[in-house]
Amino acid sequence: MKLFIVAFLVLSKVASAEALYKLNGKVVQKAELPAGIGQSLFEAETKHREMMQSLVDEAIFASHLAAEAKKRNKSTNDVATELVKSKNPSESELKSFYEKNKARIGVPFEQVKGELTNYLKTESEQKSRSELVATLKKKGGFEFLVPEVDAPILQIDTSGSPAKGQKGSKVKLVEFADYQCPHCKHAHEVLKKFMGKMSGKIEFVYMDFPINRSGISRRVAEGAYCANQAGKYWEYHDIAFEKQDKLTNEYPLEIAKTLKLDEAKFKACIDGAESKAYVQKSMAEGERIGISGTPSVYLNGKRVLDWTEEALTKQVEKALK
Repeated sequence: MKLFIVAFLVLSKVASAEALYKLNGKVVQKAELPAGIGQSLFEAETKHREMMQSLVDEAIFASHLAAEAKKRNKSTNDVATELVKSKNPSESELKSFYEKNKARIGVPFEQVKGELTNYLKTESEQKSRSELVATLKKKGGFEFLVPEVDAPILQIDTSGSPAKGQKGSKVKLVEFADYQCPHCKHAHEVLKKFMGKMSGKIEFVYMDFPINRSGISRRVAEGAYCANQAGKYWEYHDIAFEKQDKLTNEYPLEIAKTLKLDEAKFKACIDGAESKAYVQKSMAEGERIGISGTPSVYLNGKRVLDWTEEALTKQVEKALK
C-alpha cells in the first residue's frame, strides 16, 4: 500500500508538471499545444535548464572558494587570485586573434590592442575557472539532478523533400537549414560524415528554410529543387555548402554548369513557379512547427540540440533499439 501511494504521488507530480493552464474548466497539457508554441516552450525550458547548470557551477566555485579561504585564513579575493590563473596574451597571440576577426572588428590593430588584451586575459581566466570547476565535479562525483527537458514529438510533413539513406527506417533524421548559414555549413559536414556511417540504418531528409535576408539562400534552394529534377540534388547540395562564401544569385547556374546539367532547362526551372512553390512549402512547414533559426535537426520528430557526431550516434543507436 505504501509503495502504491509513493508511486501515485510521483506520477501525480509528473502529470502536474505537464499541465500548463486551466481555462473554462479544462486543463491544457503541454502535448495539446500547437506545434509551433510547443516547440518554443521546449526551447525556453531548455535555456532555463542551461542557466540553472551555469548557476550550479557558480555555486560549486563559490563553495570551494569559501572553504579554501577559511582553510588558508585569507580573503576570498586573495584565494580567487591564487586559484584562477590569468595569462597576459603575447603580441603574436593578439595579432593572430585580430587577423581572424579583422572583418568583424573593422578598425586598425593598434586602436583595439588594449581591448583585445583585456578580452583575451578575461577569456583565459574563465577557462581556468571552468577547468577548476570541472576538476571539483570529477573529484566529487557530480550529478546534475534537474531532469532534462523532454522535446515534444512533432509530425513533420517531409513529402516532396529530398531524402537519402534507408527509406522507411524506423529512425528518420530531418534537417531544416539555410545555404548561407555558417552553422548550417558545419552541420552539413557533420551530418554528411554521420550519414556515411549510418546510411544503411536511417533515413535523412533535408528541408529548406532560407532565412538569410539577402535572398541568395532562397535562390540557391530553388536551384537545388531544379538539380533534383535532373537527378543531381545531393551533388548540387554539397557544392552549395562547400562554396558557401561564393554564393550569389547567379551561382546556382555555375553549379549547374559544373554538374553538366542542361542549362536552358535549369534556368527555366529556377525562374519558374514550381521551384518557388517547393521552397515556400518547406518554409511554411518549418514555420508551422516553430523553427526560429537554423540549423534545426529532428530525430523521429524530436528536436536534437546536440547534433555532434558522437551525440547523434548515441541517440540513433538508442532509437534503433
